[in-house]
Amino acid sequence: MSAASVQNGSAELPPNAVEAGYRQTTILIGAIGVSIVILIAAVLMLNRTLPAPVPGPAFTTLRLVLFAVAGVVVFVSTILKVVVLRKAPAHPLLRLSRLKSAAVMSAAMAEIPAILGFTLYIMGRGLGDFFVLAAISVYMLVRHFPRRAFWDEYVRLGPSGGVR
Repeated sequence: MSAASVQNGSAELPPNAVEAGYRQTTILIGAIGVSIVILIAAVLMLNRTLPAPVPGPAFTTLRLVLFAVAGVVVFVSTILKVVVLRKAPAHPLLRLSRLKSAAVMSAAMAEIPAILGFTLYIMGRGLGDFFVLAAISVYMLVRHFPRRAFWDEYVRLGPSGGVR
């Protein structure tokens, strides 16, 4: 292994490591996206069969709290991803591992607003609340979906190009 290969970040990186890691991660994120679709289908089916509850004054407070939590999740997921990727490890395989972890973490956090919306739907039958929070989840999945060009650059050079 030459000093130049260590300096440019290609030390001991298997030829298809980035491609394989990227594919595994996108499949996992796709599964998280499918779980949001399943929540939507469940709400639509439950909407036909469940009687409408009579939400009390405590429901309004719960609704505001869960919307606030969803807003915090959007903010925290973005900040956390930036923080995780800011300091890249020296070895390219460790950088790849860090990318995979950051992507899965962001996708998992993207699912939280949809789950909160499902909770609100079950408790108060507000379709609008559910769909707003589900739309936030879908937005977060799209926003944090891994970009292959960024992965190639990050694994090769570290965070020099900025976190996306």
